Formats: sequence, structure tokens, C-alpha cells
Amino acid sequence: MLLIHTALHAEARAIITHFKLKRQHDEHAFACFSEEDIFLVESGTGKTNAATAVGWLSAKVSAENPVWLNIGMAGHANHDVGTLILANHIEDQAKGHQWNPPLLKKANLMSSHLLTVDSPDFSYPENTMVDMEASGFFTAACRFTNPELVHSMKVISDNRQNPPIRMKPKAVEALFKPHLLAIKQLSEELLKLRHHTLLPHSEK
Repeated sequence: MLLIHTALHAEARAIITHFKLKRQHDEHAFACFSEEDIFLVESGTGKTNAATAVGWLSAKVSAENPVWLNIGMAGHANHDVGTLILANHIEDQAKGHQWNPPLLKKANLMSSHLLTVDSPDFSYPENTMVDMEASGFFTAACRFTNPELVHSMKVISDNRQNPPIRMKPKAVEALFKPHLLAIKQLSEELLKLRHHTLLPHSEK
């Protein structure tokens, strides 16, 4: 079972198309899309919305140890706009809580620290991505699955040379399209790991 969280529909559009997900029109609490064992939920911005959406979808699907992926945009001091980065350390700025998601060696993705803020912050701390959802997502998702199966992937949307602007949905979607294969590959590796965690101890 693969469960994907995004904050915005524009961040989800390319993923929805790639995985051929269909809108669940009977759901109204959050926009939800699915196909077989893949579900995607859009929460809106902010860590509270992210945590609430994760809890809602977890209750809806009731899967044992699902894979959870948070996919969205983040700022960074100097990484190029459009760069895909996997969070190797997540920190909540307001509460000071920190987590270190265990990275898969086979993922072969660039990784970085990720700072979650409560309001837009364009100070661009060195060597750190900045978003508004990851800490809420991670805290909630780890309540429903093995922490090894919970990860956050970010596409850089702004940096010191390219300050944030109100991007049109098609421009946001274009940031994610080049990374669909990487998203799929990471998902597949995590699903293999999930399968291993579900095996009886004698078969591992």
C-alpha cells in the first residue's frame, strides 16, 4: 500500500497522471485520488493540515504498515530550482522536535536537512530546505506505520537567486514532471521493504 501526501493539487497533478489515479468524488473532507493500492491525499498548506490529512487517510484505508511519501515544494539557499531532494533530517522550527528518516542505499537521491516552519520564511538558512508540512506529516505518519517507510521528497521551488513568486499551477506541475521516475523508483524500493517487514520472522 502506497500513500502519498501533497499540500497542493498543483504538486499532485503530475503524480496523479503518472499513476493513473482517479478522484474519489464521494470524499469531501480532503481531495483524495486512488488506483488499486495507491492513494493520494491533498491537505492544504501547513503542518496541522498535513497531520490531519494523514490521520484521515490512515483511518480510511486501514492498511498494515503502509508506505507514506510526502511530496512537495521547498526553498533552499543555493540548490537550483527544480532539484529533487530527499529529507535525511526533519526539524520542526517552532517545537524543536527532530527526526532522522533512515535512507535507503538504493534510493541514490540527493538528501538534505529539512526545516518545517509555521509561516513563510525566506531567510534561507545554509544547507537546509524549508517547507511548511513535513514535520506534521512525519509525526502523524509514524503513528500508523514503521518509520522506515515514511519519507519526504522535495522539489526546490525557490532560492536566494530566485525568490518565491506566485507560480501558476502548470508551472508547479512542470517542476515535478522530470522526477516521476525517481518518485516511482523510491516507491518501489519502499514497497519491497514493506513486504519484508510484513513477512513472518521465520521467513526473513
